[in-house]
Amino acid sequence: MPLSNSYHMVMVDNERAEVLQRSLKFFNSAPQPQLVEQACGWTAFAAA
Repeated sequence: MPLSNSYHMVMVDNERAEVLQRSLKFFNSAPQPQLVEQACGWTAFAAA
């Protein structure tokens, strides 16, 4: 998330409300489980 109107202390800075809103949305969302291969873009190899 780019912060174009903030400086080095974002939690007390100009965009703190936006950071808080997005943080709450992220931490309150349900995780979307994936296989490691899918998350990393790896190709699964079959055992010989």
